[in-house]
Amino acid sequence: MLLNRWSIIAVCLFSFALSGQSQSEATTQAEKGLEAAASELDAVYQTVLKRIENPKLKQDVQAAQRAWIAYRDREAVARAGVSSQGGSAYSMDLLATRAELTQERTLQLQKLLKRL
Repeated sequence: MLLNRWSIIAVCLFSFALSGQSQSEATTQAEKGLEAAASELDAVYQTVLKRIENPKLKQDVQAAQRAWIAYRDREAVARAGVSSQGGSAYSMDLLATRAELTQERTLQLQKLLKRL
């Protein structure tokens, strides 16, 4: 199930409010969401690589993925910095943003997979 960053944050905050969770626990929950998104991404990415027979194309896809990871991490820092401005929810926002971007990349790779 794909959720956007604001949905992930809302779920974490709602859970936080209802359960009396600490900010640390809410951040841990957001981290688990990122781990799930990353696991799904990795599965799709590995499938893409297995389907590519052309060595040059495979290298290009691998290079693109490495560049995307760097972009995702920098973009998440920028977005979380704007929305949380270093407040107590920054870590949770950062994780949620990384999860959202990871889900978007998974969709991109799924589209690529359909073309292979």
